[in-house]
Amino acid sequence: MESIDNSLIDDLDKNPKYVFHELLEILTLFYTFRELSKILDVPVQTLWKYRTLRATPEKESALKLISKIRSSRLIEEILDKLKNSQDEPLVLLNKPGVLELITFIACDHVRKLKPSLILAMPDPYSSAIATLTSVKNRIRLCLSDKQLSPRNSICTVIVDSDNRVTPLCVPTECFSKRNKVMVISSIYLNGYIKSIVSILKKSGQILDEIFIVYGSRDVVEKEISELKELNINYFIVFNKNSK
Repeated sequence: MESIDNSLIDDLDKNPKYVFHELLEILTLFYTFRELSKILDVPVQTLWKYRTLRATPEKESALKLISKIRSSRLIEEILDKLKNSQDEPLVLLNKPGVLELITFIACDHVRKLKPSLILAMPDPYSSAIATLTSVKNRIRLCLSDKQLSPRNSICTVIVDSDNRVTPLCVPTECFSKRNKVMVISSIYLNGYIKSIVSILKKSGQILDEIFIVYGSRDVVEKEISELKELNINYFIVFNKNSK
C-alpha cells in the first residue's frame, strides 16, 4: 500500500459534519459501535444516532471527532489489515465495505486534484468506484468499454506482457471539451498506461492522475518511465509487491 497523506480529509472547515458522517459510515463497516465508542469516547447510542442521521454533532464536536479518528489512525489500520490479509484482488474487492473505503480515498484525491472528468477502466469495480466518486463530487463521469463501436468512440488496444491484445474504447462524447482527467482502475493490468495516454492524446485531454486500487508499483513505474516526455501522477492503494 502506498503511503497516504496524514490528512485524508480535505475541506474540514467547509463541512465537517458531512466529512464526519462520511467517515463514520466507513468505520461502522469495519468496527462495532462499541469499539468506536471506546476509541472516540462517545456513547454507543449517540454514535448510532449520528450514523442514522437522527442527530448530528455540532461543528466543533465534528472537528474534534475527526481529529480523534485521524490521530487513532483508524483508516490506516483498516488498510493495513486488508493488505496483510494477502487476499487475491477480486476477493479483496468483494469484501464488505472495501468499495466504500476505496471510494472515500478516491474522493479525497478528487478534492485535492480537482479534475474535471473521471474516466473508469472497463471493469465493474472500476465503474462502481468511479461512479460513486463522480456522484459525491459532482464531476463528469466517463465509462470506457471493450466493445464500443469505433464510430462513436476513440479506440486503442492494450498489449500486455504476454502480447495479448484487448480493445479499449472511450465514447467521443466524453471529450466534448478539454479536461483534466483522473483515471480509476481497480486492478491494474500491464499496458493500461500506454493505452490511456494514447486515447487522451488523441482527444487533447490532460491526464491528472491514475488512481489504482490493486497493482504493482514496479510495473506502473516501468511503464511510466517508457513515456519519458510525460509527467504522470499515480496512486496505488494496495501495492501487490509490498511485504
